[in-house]
Amino acid sequence: MCFSPLRLITLIFLLNLSGLAWADNFADPNAKNWQLKINNNNALVHTRKLDGSNYHVVRLVVEVKSTPENIVTALGKGDGCAPWLAVCLSSKAIEKVSDDNTLIYSVMKMPWPLRTRDYVYRSIIKRLKQSGVITTLQTSEPKNHPRKNYIRMLTKSKFLLEPIDSVRTKITWYVHPNLGGNAFPAIVNPKAYKETLRDLLSLKKLVEK
Repeated sequence: MCFSPLRLITLIFLLNLSGLAWADNFADPNAKNWQLKINNNNALVHTRKLDGSNYHVVRLVVEVKSTPENIVTALGKGDGCAPWLAVCLSSKAIEKVSDDNTLIYSVMKMPWPLRTRDYVYRSIIKRLKQSGVITTLQTSEPKNHPRKNYIRMLTKSKFLLEPIDSVRTKITWYVHPNLGGNAFPAIVNPKAYKETLRDLLSLKKLVEK
């Protein structure tokens, strides 16, 4: 099939718009197809199917005795692995636009039988001064760092930190895992929400010390 230059430009533009919509929609709290997986005293966990992807989105909610700013500090700036993230082998900030806009390169050790992955992503922090709400969006930018001998992840993640009062915060964490390679959705989907819950409870323990 042959496209004229104008049709080709239009197609590329539409594909870029589709990617932006996908990036926004993965963390849609009002989506109708969330399915409850875990509901206990520690956390509330849902998953849902996302149009255009075989990997499910995970939404985790937990209340912690800490402030949003303390949680942002615990999430880390990319220079070294955050202690709450179990699979992280190494991490470094490779481009710092500002304190709230950083390109990060990480290496992740996946559970057997999956091979080690690497991950290039931009972390953008936004603060709403009036409400005290902080969001941290981590968007994959796989072409912004040279490939090494690892499979490259395309995962997206968003933290929503909402103050309940002066000492408590509600954390909502959205994760859309795309591990690439031989990480088939049938293997990833049943495990993703359990492993992200493990990490979130580690974060809770860390910030409540």
